[in-house]
Amino acid sequence: KGDTIADWTWTTTGGWGQSFLHGDKVAPGTSPSAVIVNGTLNVFFVDAEKGDTIADWTWTTTGGWGQYFLYGDAAATGTSPSALIYEGNPHVFFVDAEKGETIADWTWTTTGGWGQYFLYGDALAPGTSPSAAIVNGAPHVFFVDAAKGDTITDWVWNPTGGWGQYFLHGDAAAPDTSPSVVQVGSTPNVFFVDAAKGETLTDWVWNSGTGWDQQFLYGDKVAPGTSPSAIAAEDQTHAFFVDVTRGNRLTDWNWSQGAGWHETRLEGGHAATAGTSPVAWIWEAP
Repeated sequence: KGDTIADWTWTTTGGWGQSFLHGDKVAPGTSPSAVIVNGTLNVFFVDAEKGDTIADWTWTTTGGWGQYFLYGDAAATGTSPSALIYEGNPHVFFVDAEKGETIADWTWTTTGGWGQYFLYGDALAPGTSPSAAIVNGAPHVFFVDAAKGDTITDWVWNPTGGWGQYFLHGDAAAPDTSPSVVQVGSTPNVFFVDAAKGETLTDWVWNSGTGWDQQFLYGDKVAPGTSPSAIAAEDQTHAFFVDVTRGNRLTDWNWSQGAGWHETRLEGGHAATAGTSPVAWIWEAP
C-alpha cells in the first residue's frame, strides 16, 4: 500500500482483520509509535509527504481514522519517534534534523494544542532513535549519545527544574542500534546492544543506593543494525532481539526473581528481515 500505515486488529468475534489507513507515506527506514490518549488510539509517524515532519493518525468511534499534521521541524533521516503519556497529555519525542539531531518534544495540552519544545543538549548517534518511558512518575528519554562515544544518556523531566541530561557512560552501543527502556517495579532497566561485548545485550539498571549499574547478559549476538524491545510482565522482565547466531530468529532474555537471567530461544519462527527489530507489548483482554 505504498508505505502507508496499516492496522491489524483483533476482535473476539472475527479474529484478526487488516485495515488500511492509506494517507501519507511513512519515511523510509522509520517506524510508528502508538499510544492511548484518553481512551483514543494515536499513531505517530514520520511523514515523507510533509518534509519528514511528524504526523498523527487518530481513531474516534464517531469519525473513524483521521490524519493530522504537526508540521514543525523535520525528523533526522532513518529515525523514529517515541511517544508517552504524562499527566494525561501525549509527548512525542523525535530526533530533530533542524536542531543538530538533538531531541525535540511535541506536547499536547487542552489549552494550547500541539507545541514543539527543544531539549537541545547532545546529538544522537546517526540513525538511532530515542526510547521514552514514565519511570517512577517522571518522563525519561534514553538515547545513544554521539558526543559521549555512543554511550547511553538519559533526559529526565523534573517539574521544578525542567529537563536535565544525565550521562550513564559505560560501554558504547553498536552502530545503528537504539536502547529500549522498561520499568520493573520501581527500577528502570535500559537494554542496548553492547559494541564492547561482541554485540550482545547489556542492561543498565538503576539502584537507589548505588546509582546506575551495567549488567552484561552476554549470550547470543544481536543481528547488525537491530535493536531490542523490552517489557515487564508480573515478576518477569523480557528483552526480545533478533538473534544472528540463530539465523535472525527471535530470542528472549528473561529474568525472574527465582531463576535470574535466562536466554529462551523462540523456536519454529521465521527469520526476521534484515535490519528490522521486534516490538513487544503487554496486552490485557477486556
